[in-house]
Amino acid sequence: MSGVESFDELGRRWRTKLLAMNPCIVVTVALGLVLGTACKSIPRDECERFLPAPSAPAPDAKFITNVEPRSFLGVALDSVTKNRLIGVGFVFQDLQIFAYTDSLGVARFRDLPLGWHGIAIRRIGYESRRDSIQVSPSSGTVGVYELPRRKVHTCDVVITK
Repeated sequence: MSGVESFDELGRRWRTKLLAMNPCIVVTVALGLVLGTACKSIPRDECERFLPAPSAPAPDAKFITNVEPRSFLGVALDSVTKNRLIGVGFVFQDLQIFAYTDSLGVARFRDLPLGWHGIAIRRIGYESRRDSIQVSPSSGTVGVYELPRRKVHTCDVVITK
């Protein structure tokens, strides 16, 4: 057979190539297993999604120390990431007034009546909190609230038309 290899010769050549590639395959599989295991050490939620990294503290957090008398400053944080939350509702039920947290995660109330007042803190996707605060004629009040996420599992929800 002048220009054509026999099946035995062809099989020997392929076996030689496969044996030469085996160390590469072993190294690739081992590297994949090591990297796959390393990724599992990153914190995940109950749906196996990666949790966002905590945010750095705001450099202008001095405003918390400068609270006017008869005022309340509410700060809302995610209990897992410690990030400030935007759009959290702070409601004084007895006074029938409310405010939402701004881009810094802060809700402000000014010129409140003196005494104790009940407040509710709410945001969709988070558990509600209730608290009582005292409004003083000589100093302002600051409340920092960590809101735990609601235990709603929507991992396998598929929306179709």
